[in-house]
Amino acid sequence: MFFENIFKIGFIADLYDRDTRKMEIEDERLLPELLDKYGKIVVVDLGCGTGREFPLLLKSPNVVKIIGIDFSYPMLRIAKDKWASDDRIELLDDDIRSLKKFKRNKIKNKCVFLLLCNTLGNLKETDRKKAVQRIFEKMIPGDVFIAYLRKPKGKGRIWQDRVSIQVEAIEYLLINGLWKVAWDILGKHPNFYYDSKRRDVVVKAGGEELFISHRFTEDEIRELFSKFKTKIIPGKSFWIVVAEKK
Repeated sequence: MFFENIFKIGFIADLYDRDTRKMEIEDERLLPELLDKYGKIVVVDLGCGTGREFPLLLKSPNVVKIIGIDFSYPMLRIAKDKWASDDRIELLDDDIRSLKKFKRNKIKNKCVFLLLCNTLGNLKETDRKKAVQRIFEKMIPGDVFIAYLRKPKGKGRIWQDRVSIQVEAIEYLLINGLWKVAWDILGKHPNFYYDSKRRDVVVKAGGEELFISHRFTEDEIRELFSKFKTKIIPGKSFWIVVAEKK
């Protein structure tokens, strides 16, 4: 999938980091309060990007350390430049589908694994299952896994939902630089649509999928997290999934 290489491009990382919206999403502003429930913790920020959410996470006085994990070197380079002097931050070049470099046995505190901004929904279905399974294997009893997963559209009229999906796709195209990537590399402008069968917002160019953003149903989440003891909290735009190892 072409999408997997996009965020390894340097200027894409720069565009991502400059996105001034950052954590403006109402549902994710609740994170510090949510994290405070677990005592002194190490946060494992899976798909941390440039670390632009670290300030929000550090608002919780119980966060003693953040381990930011991402497979994009340009993203991690920016994060390292910004956070090199903060000994609470550790950065790891790793893939959430394998987590080969992450060593849980070296951490004494409870871990809270985080997947924010529908990161899981940006993976294709087989990779979503692989990532959740790998996180489950890395966790020990007492650890917590919190994922923010996009809720389906459908509360408004059909035309309103289509407009909303198109606006979101255009935002991803512009903010994440996908329009320039498609033109520079493929020589074609991207197009976008909603695949109602897959429940994916899809951005394509030249037959290649540049980006997907999946919409999760509650039943789908329960099946995906079947090995966990799971609580699903309905937010405004996201399901907030709080999962513990049984």
